[in-house]
Amino acid sequence: MRRKLFYWFGTSRRPVRFALTWLFGVSLLAGCVRPDGAVWSGGRCSHYPVWGEYGGNLNLLRCFYTPPQVSGESNYFIDMQGDEPLRNFAFAHGLTNNHALFVLCHGRAIDTPTGPRYGFLAGKNDRNENAAAAFSIQDIAGLLGPVNASQIHNLVLASCNRENMLCPAEIRAYFPNVTNLTHALPETDAQLNTFHHALTYPARDIDFLYEMPDTFTLGVFELKKSGKRGARKLIPYVAELYLPGAKKPFSRQTAGRELLQGP
Repeated sequence: MRRKLFYWFGTSRRPVRFALTWLFGVSLLAGCVRPDGAVWSGGRCSHYPVWGEYGGNLNLLRCFYTPPQVSGESNYFIDMQGDEPLRNFAFAHGLTNNHALFVLCHGRAIDTPTGPRYGFLAGKNDRNENAAAAFSIQDIAGLLGPVNASQIHNLVLASCNRENMLCPAEIRAYFPNVTNLTHALPETDAQLNTFHHALTYPARDIDFLYEMPDTFTLGVFELKKSGKRGARKLIPYVAELYLPGAKKPFSRQTAGRELLQGP
């Protein structure tokens, strides 16, 4: 055995590469390696992987999950972006007790045996992205558990909806008491700044700001953005509003801060 190990790590590069790849794969399956290859050091990563509806590693999903941490807090966060923590942003803007679930991630259609369905992704919006980082709304609801999921009134999704695969009826089947479902419009790519706007500004102010020309000088309005070639137009998030227990929304409007002031 000692001679074999010496051969692997001392005389042959190819077996060494294989061994390192195998070790990385074991770490990813254990849920403690991010899609970008960085190792998670938090204690929330279990070493016993459980697979989600799309084959995603639920231990990886747990690494992105933050339940309420202090007394008087009722908000839950699933933050797959890893830049400025979403919970910190929400706290800084007074969002602490909104009976809300905030999900910050990428989103796209996932190929399944029953056809394409909406998936929440850790990583880039790329069809070649590792399947271990794709999750369904069922996976997310299971992470909270049925009791906590039933207490969510505001479900705020930052993910893209480019292929129009996001299904509000399916989402509310797992979060039955949601009265405000905020998400990107169909056929749109989500942007972090517009997501932040939905958390900080009233809907009427967002409507006013987004209807303004992109750039202007005194007395002269320009319809094109300046300085950035091919820049995308800002598109606000939409909120579907439900009465308790209703199957269909009674209203659909621009998502704004005032909608998060739930019961």
